[in-house]
Amino acid sequence: MSTINAYLNFTDAPALLRRIPLLLWLVHMINLLLVPRNWHVRIVLRGLRQSGFLPHRVVDAGCGLGDHSFLVARMFRAASVTGIDASKSNIDLCTQYAAAIDSRQHSFLHGELSDLSDVTPASLVLCITVLQYIPDDRGTLRNLRSLLAENGRIILYVPVHFKRYLSWYKRVSLLPYFNYDSQRGRAHTYTSEEIIEKAQLAGLSLERVEHTYGPVGAVAYELFSIAQYYLARGSPGQQLMSAFGFILYIPVFLVLMGFDALQKHQSGNGIILLLRKT
Repeated sequence: MSTINAYLNFTDAPALLRRIPLLLWLVHMINLLLVPRNWHVRIVLRGLRQSGFLPHRVVDAGCGLGDHSFLVARMFRAASVTGIDASKSNIDLCTQYAAAIDSRQHSFLHGELSDLSDVTPASLVLCITVLQYIPDDRGTLRNLRSLLAENGRIILYVPVHFKRYLSWYKRVSLLPYFNYDSQRGRAHTYTSEEIIEKAQLAGLSLERVEHTYGPVGAVAYELFSIAQYYLARGSPGQQLMSAFGFILYIPVFLVLMGFDALQKHQSGNGIILLLRKT
């Protein structure tokens, strides 16, 4: 797998990051800028902070490369943060990075979300773009609820609907290895109503609901994904053209996604829920 493809499709940490863990800071900043769902997570976190909610302990369930584990630690300096992930290489890299920046806030555990019995209860649990890959999503939601301390909150983000707009995107999406979801083995394709119902059946109440990736955002993302695919998997000529086009497109992408993020959508291709125990 190429270095570019390893970055774009990391189920395991790319070798370059394992050799130089401090580069993970750059990955986090790129993802914070270019992955709009991360904007929405940050907005919800900021809203919690402004409301006076100050978690003493945070669990990042399915932490990946730690984007949100390190973001939440910067926003809540007094909180201890535990990241959990099924990929040992991700956990090892996050642990290396936390040691490299001398973080006293972080700890990382290798494990599945099906068994959280050894995890200390937390005031805030993050589960960002993870639940759709877990066959027993209802059991996982109950496990996450069991982690909550009194008055605790869960921030849950999942893609929904999967409505596609560009015919070109639909054709390209049939190519092998186009879609990260297909490589990871997505177990669920939710509607907004389904994921809300599952959260409620797990004993969680809704405190905030926001729909993301409306029509403008969805089209912007489809163009972005096509460029990513050819950058990672195309011929040398396609990679060169994609790299040039990608650079030119990024400012347009940010404007379109910024416009989309400022809108209030009744539906979209993503949903973020702020939940608490009923």
